[in-house]
Amino acid sequence: MMTFSTIMNCISKVQTVAFVIVALCFLQTLAEPNPVNVHINPVVANIYPQEYSEFDLGVLNLDLKTDLKPLFNWNVKQLYVYLTAEYHTKHNILNQVVLCDKIIKNRDEAKLDLKGLTVWFGDKENELRGNENIVLTLSWNLVPNIGFLPRYSGTGAKVINFPFNYKVATKLQDRRIIGKIKQYYNNGILQRLEESEGD
Repeated sequence: MMTFSTIMNCISKVQTVAFVIVALCFLQTLAEPNPVNVHINPVVANIYPQEYSEFDLGVLNLDLKTDLKPLFNWNVKQLYVYLTAEYHTKHNILNQVVLCDKIIKNRDEAKLDLKGLTVWFGDKENELRGNENIVLTLSWNLVPNIGFLPRYSGTGAKVINFPFNYKVATKLQDRRIIGKIKQYYNNGILQRLEESEGD
């Protein structure tokens, strides 16, 4: 028959082992993973004037390719991946815009090969025209089962420049893009990484 002290001793040992396992999981999130290469190939960059609104609308059509499978291990629950544009203007030293995002829940979804991805963002100071320092970067948060929520960026950030002249949405494809953008703005929805103009 087990005495009370024996039972408490067993519980204490189990708690100690559990604490060590949790501590090891937590410490693992402090180790930075190997760099991941990201290939971003901007195909088209246009700016549309917005009637009755004081902002520029920048539209990018690009290809994006990367393999995030090596980031997954037994302590990674999912990845939150997002594409950002960073640039500076006369009015702001740093502007950061999330263009699109995606939640990747397993290794099978972690290889991205997107073609014809259409993304957009606005600048309220009308300072996108002729801007030559737009930096596109793919970043992600590792969501662990236990531990910190670290943020990393892939290597291969792309610098693009916008033209000096506005483009008028005269073609059917341009009007479709503008219509889709207005729909997203009205609904307050952030575009998903897997979507493209061809969808």
